[in-house]
Amino acid sequence: KDTKIYEMTYTDDYNIKIFDKKNRKTEIIDLKQYIKDDNAIQKFLPTLKQLPGQVLLKMFSKQIFFEYDQQDNENGTWDIVNNSLTIGNWENRIDENDALLFTLLHELGHSIDNKKLSGSVDLSSKEEVMNTYREELKNLKESTTGQQEKYIDYFTDSTEEQNAAGERFAETHAIMYSNNCTKLNMRKLYFAQYFPRTIAKIMEILIKEECDNKSI
Repeated sequence: KDTKIYEMTYTDDYNIKIFDKKNRKTEIIDLKQYIKDDNAIQKFLPTLKQLPGQVLLKMFSKQIFFEYDQQDNENGTWDIVNNSLTIGNWENRIDENDALLFTLLHELGHSIDNKKLSGSVDLSSKEEVMNTYREELKNLKESTTGQQEKYIDYFTDSTEEQNAAGERFAETHAIMYSNNCTKLNMRKLYFAQYFPRTIAKIMEILIKEECDNKSI
């Protein structure tokens, strides 16, 4: 894989300069175009500074708008219609910065997965991903107690199969770019333990998406 190396600079006027060391090119992102409130910028900024260059370019090439909801505790949402990502209030968490980072990466995963508006099938519903998932789900049901399955019903809910597939895709994107997997809760740990091939298959798709996107 042709690996790019980026150098990021954050200016006082809320610009991010992303320098592609291989191609000697610089992209400048004006955060005020995507985050309308200065307080929200201050809330997002520490998290954005933890992201690698390719993820930052991915977000802003998609023209995603960011919102911070002080009243929405420990949550995150992706709005496919308005192309916006909302992060809730994680201030009561000891690991606030890690939780914000993981949530942001998770919701960004939804933005990559969702293809409905373009008339295509969501990436998470691709046949090769679903076949691998169903094999691992069968193994899970045959080899574990119901307790483990309860922890990950977020990813295995058969009554909301498409939604569950999207959550698996988004969670994999977060795992792929997060350096804090040791702090993951039981739901994420069981997902990684019982669906490693599904995660690997989704990562293959994510890498291909990056390679196919010339702006990343």
